Amino acid sequence: SDDPWENGMNPLYLEEILSYWENSYDWRREEGYINDNLSPHKTVIDGLDIFYLHVKPPAVSSTTSHEKSIPMLLLHGWPGSVMEFRY
Repeated sequence: SDDPWENGMNPLYLEEILSYWENSYDWRREEGYINDNLSPHKTVIDGLDIFYLHVKPPAVSSTTSHEKSIPMLLLHGWPGSVMEFRY
């Protein structure tokens, strides 16, 4: 068959992805975004390091208060990252 996906991952596409992550992806830019905009924190629960973000909504107006905000917990799976919630 001429289908490059017939037996799993297309090797040419895999090479393209690996090249992107090795040569083009700007991890430091993403790291800067996380540190500058998301306020990362770490705690230990039952001996495990748990990383979390405490993000408050922007004030809509000077009369709006965070007190009316409803807390939300977003979790990502493995493999995954909080960056899934960025876009």
